[in-house]
Amino acid sequence: SLSLSRSFTAVVKAVKAAAPNCKQLLLLPFNLGHKEIATVVSDLADPSIVFGNTTGFYDGKNGLHPFGYNHVAMIAPKVAELALPLLVGAAA
Repeated sequence: SLSLSRSFTAVVKAVKAAAPNCKQLLLLPFNLGHKEIATVVSDLADPSIVFGNTTGFYDGKNGLHPFGYNHVAMIAPKVAELALPLLVGAAA
């Protein structure tokens, strides 16, 4: 919804203001809800704010939320692949 997008945009901008030199990876929830996150990232047009498409990361067969080492082992490498480009060359 438009109101949710505005609220989410406000949160993302507040994080940017609090940590202007940091990068943000905004993940699509594993249940593929809140697709407006991609629109918020696109509308902000800030290279330090990146959309992470998690389509296919978790099938939801064992419940809405991933849990346990099986899911971590399945999901973590995929999330790491999204995050790694944001970390390369980052100042320590």
